[in-house]
This record gives sequence, structure tokens and C-alpha cells, in this order.
Amino acid sequence: MRSASRAPRGFSLVEIMVALLIGMLLVAAILQLFIANKQTFRATEALSRLQENARFALEVMTGDIHKTGYTGCPSSSALTNLLQNNASVWWEDFGDGTIRGYDGNTAFPGQAFGTSVGARVAGTDAVILLQAGGDEYSVVSHAAGSAQMTLDRAPAFEAGSVILVCDAKRTSILQLTAVSGSTITFASSGSTPGNSGGLTHDYGQDAKVVGYQPTAYYVGVAASGASPRSLYRYRLDVAGASANPVAEELIDEVNDLQLHYGIDANGDNLVDLAYLDATGVTDWTEVVSIRLSLLFRSAEENVTTRSQRVIFPTRDTGLANDSGSWLTAASSDRGRYWPAFSTATIRNRLP
Repeated sequence: MRSASRAPRGFSLVEIMVALLIGMLLVAAILQLFIANKQTFRATEALSRLQENARFALEVMTGDIHKTGYTGCPSSSALTNLLQNNASVWWEDFGDGTIRGYDGNTAFPGQAFGTSVGARVAGTDAVILLQAGGDEYSVVSHAAGSAQMTLDRAPAFEAGSVILVCDAKRTSILQLTAVSGSTITFASSGSTPGNSGGLTHDYGQDAKVVGYQPTAYYVGVAASGASPRSLYRYRLDVAGASANPVAEELIDEVNDLQLHYGIDANGDNLVDLAYLDATGVTDWTEVVSIRLSLLFRSAEENVTTRSQRVIFPTRDTGLANDSGSWLTAASSDRGRYWPAFSTATIRNRLP
């Protein structure tokens, strides 16, 4: 007896629809996982970049703060500034005020407030730091009144370079007009801004020569549209026997800079008062340390799911975490913020 044969069958419509639904659910789950992982990667990458920028900014700024007022010789050495117009140009005014701060509402002689690239952002602080730096050279010979000096080796200077010459008794700041081998010349003409006169002090073989490195920091309008603000640093540029300060964009994604100054008014090498903003400092020679507060914001948008709240000094009121206040980003702001803090001493003013 033969069994009845069955006609071949495929998937029913219901089975196909169920399979399609399961496939769609799997694709949706995979897509959601991909989007979540991508968002996590973007947020992590933005945070890593902010932290890297913060480390670099604090390292560079604290290094310059440590060296402020350094001449290569004892700080008790009397100063003679031979540069033309030395009291009216910020980078030439090397004296008791080797550090000068400017509050967010106070004009800074290096850069005006504005909206063009490089202009200072209103509400952010600025600071001038003046010091010597780089290689040091020993004086081999110099006669009082002479506009030439021989060093122990050929220096890394050129016509227009500004230098400091010092010994235990006197420090002189001047501009070179010529460099030939190990001999440097500093005539009263032939450079800009130039020298107002000649050296009257006789520097012997115990004297040192070192380059002059004035710097200033401020937050300015960024050159890149991706990051609206950057940290700028002024440095001295020498070209054609002329020395001029040049602002360079140092680090992007810097949203704010607030500075507070530690004061030692009684000379005991300790901060006497709470850290003050620039408007509270009456004598810049009494500043022995600076508290840096930098606020970074990612150039990348939409890396957070909601606006951030961060602890950061509110201008003119001291540290925000001392008073318990917070800064809150706008409700529509989805950028990542990262505050960074450091306190740096001015080593030349401490034992």
C-alpha cells in the first residue's frame, strides 16, 4: 500500500512577516549600539583632548611664572634699563613690576578687547611675566663705557636681540646692534627700540649674559571657527635689528582664564592674605604666587546629553569652590567643559 504524497511547501506569509520583524529588531538594536558606542567615543575623545590641553597650558604657564623676575644674578643686584621708552612699553618695563596682572574688565596694554582674530575676550584675565631665559654666557672682557663685550663663546643672539648683563652689583638690560663671533655690540643707534645710552658699569669676568624673554598670556578670539576662543602668548620676535612682541595662538578650546595672586606684605615668605584678583593688588612686588584657573570647552558639539555644571572662579569673587557656587552652561550647550587649576610660586621672590 502506497502512502499519499505531500505537495512541497515554503514559508507561510506569517512566518515571513515574523522573520522580517525579528530582523528589523536586530538591525535596530545593532544600530542603537553603534550610535551609543560612537557617542561614547566622541565624548571620551573630546575629554581626552581637553585634559591634554589643560596639562600643556598649566605646564607652560607655571614654567614662566616660576622664572618671573629671573636675571641670572642675585635679585639684590641694582637695575639699569637702557632701552628707549622703557617705562611706557609693557615688555620693556623690566623692574620691580616684573609681573603685572589685568582683571577681566581692565585694559591690557598688549591687546585690546574685540571680536577680530587675536583680540582679547572681555571678562577674561591677562598677565605679563618678564624674565631672562635661555643659554647663559660668561663675560671675558669689557671696559667701562665701551659698547662692546667679549663672551666665552659665540652666543645665539643677533642684531636686535635684547639681553641682560649682570653681576652681584648691577643688572643692565640693553639691545644688541651687532654680533660677530663671541663679540657683541650695543651702540646707541642701529636697532629698534634701541638704547638710550651706554654702559657705565664695568662688567668683569664674574658677570653673566642671558637673553631677555618677556611673555604675556590672555584669552583671545581663535583663528579657527571650530573653537571660538584660544589661549594666546606674547613672545619677543627679532628681525632686521628690531624687537617686537608677537602674539601666538598657543592652545585652542580655552574658554576662560582667571588669575588670583598670593601676597606677602610682611616679608615672611608666606601668603598673608587670601588670594586676590588683580584689582585687589596694590603692590606687585609683594606677589609671591599665582593661582591659575583655566576653563576649557570642547570644539566638538553634542558630546554631552545635557548642559554641564562646573566649579570655576566667578570673576572678582575668588574661588568658586570656596564659596560653593557653580557655573552652569546654557541649556542648549552640549559642549564638554573641563576646569583646570594650579598654583605656581615666583621662585625669584622666595629664599
